[in-house]
Amino acid sequence: MLLILAALLLLATFSTKIAARLGIPGLVLFLALGMIFGSDGLNIVHFDDTLLAQQISAAFMIIILFEGGFNTKKHLLHIAFKPAFSLATAGVIVTAVALALFSHLIIGLDLYASFLIGAIISSTDAAAIFAILRDKNVQPKAAATLEIESASNDPMAIILTITVINFIQGILTNPLSIIASLAWQIVIGILIGYLIGKLGPYLINKIRLDTGGFYFLLVLSLCFFSYGLAEELQANGFLAVFFTGFYLGNAEFVYKQGVSRSMEDTSTVCHVMLFLMLGLLVFPSELLVFWKQGVLIALILTFLARPIAVFLCTLFWKYTVK
Repeated sequence: MLLILAALLLLATFSTKIAARLGIPGLVLFLALGMIFGSDGLNIVHFDDTLLAQQISAAFMIIILFEGGFNTKKHLLHIAFKPAFSLATAGVIVTAVALALFSHLIIGLDLYASFLIGAIISSTDAAAIFAILRDKNVQPKAAATLEIESASNDPMAIILTITVINFIQGILTNPLSIIASLAWQIVIGILIGYLIGKLGPYLINKIRLDTGGFYFLLVLSLCFFSYGLAEELQANGFLAVFFTGFYLGNAEFVYKQGVSRSMEDTSTVCHVMLFLMLGLLVFPSELLVFWKQGVLIALILTFLARPIAVFLCTLFWKYTVK
């Protein structure tokens, strides 16, 4: 198994050169490699444990989001927070509704099924966003908006999905409880990130550790602690992690430069491993039955639903059409 893992990592590393020449995100090739090595491809690695994949993905995502927050500058957050918050809440709803209606009218899907699909895929994927922006020359304001939005849109998407499922099952959901749950997840998530991000530099500067590697370990433990605490309080752990990284990254503490390099390297490994694993989880033969509907939904999402949501949710802030 270690030999197979080494081969996958080597191929993933070399594939980044191909991705750069073709002008496509490396994560696409990482997914493809996982699918080729998986059960429906060469059948070298059999992996179909979705629960384990979710747990591993969460661990990778914690590091990816923390590193993204760590490298976000304070002035960019002040500029991008309001539009990002608008996209992460209203934008998710508009995306889901627009996608559902267009899917129902164009593809002919059942209206309830259309709304469920819309709710599930209405939020952007943080790992993909951070991976794409890593090697692209995107305007800093737009990049910060995308990163903050992708880190904070999960609560809205989850609540929207649960609401649609309850509606389909005939279970009436109290609108006030939905709003309260959303507010709790976002506010407490940010608060935990703020507290740990502010206390972290004080702890790091006071404690005296033997080597620089232990400082990185300490920062990493703060990263996972913020997520775990948020999850225990039923808040948004990913949002807590992002803001912990943000406040730590904008503070001064010993061995910060070394920690920053180590965090960037670890995040890169997490990106590669995450998308290789997700590729292994895909069974292409199972997709063939519904590939036409899937492609049409992807096109509707890309060229209709999401652009409508983005333009409506950024009207009050100065963004160019581009």
